[in-house]
Amino acid sequence: MMFTRNAICALLLLAGAFGVQAQDVIRDVPEVAQLCVNCHIQTAEQRLTMDAQMVPMLGGQQRKYLENAIDAYRRRQRDHFFMRGIAAGLSDQQRREAIEYFVHPTGMKNGSARAPAPMPPLAARCAACHGSDTQRPVSEEIPVLAGQHALYISRSFQAYASGSRKHPVMQGQAVDSEGRASLNSEDLNMIAVWFSRLQNGISSE
Repeated sequence: MMFTRNAICALLLLAGAFGVQAQDVIRDVPEVAQLCVNCHIQTAEQRLTMDAQMVPMLGGQQRKYLENAIDAYRRRQRDHFFMRGIAAGLSDQQRREAIEYFVHPTGMKNGSARAPAPMPPLAARCAACHGSDTQRPVSEEIPVLAGQHALYISRSFQAYASGSRKHPVMQGQAVDSEGRASLNSEDLNMIAVWFSRLQNGISSE
């Protein structure tokens, strides 16, 4: 099964919104992932825009996490109108090919070296599961956050806190015993920025 016509049109429109040109697409990308990389493996120019920073970078991400995410969109258990359409249009073979590419993308360059960032005390609990610049997450089902956009991390946490994004573990972490967000905006931003500045993360150029 190939992408539906509507799904392809939607992808092209979204890529255009990010100002992506054909020459920006990384070479040696399987056909099924050609359009995906426009949003999920970003150029340096893209990463400066707020629209791009709300989209997760996926190059080097955990295999099982990607499998679960696509399956959740396909089953309409994860709420994103655009990704639901894309996931539903993938055959099992296309799904495997796309995931394999993002787990081991080609044509990516390592980011410039950065000084190690001291871990904020509040980030220790998050890093214990999601890993850091020196270790992978404790499970293949847990996403890598090192090198991810700070805006995407903070928006995702807020979605868990509000209940608009559902995960039994993360929802329990995102709210306190009274049902309020467990982190204030300042603490959440500090944690998100720390993860975003870590080296050896995902989708670096």
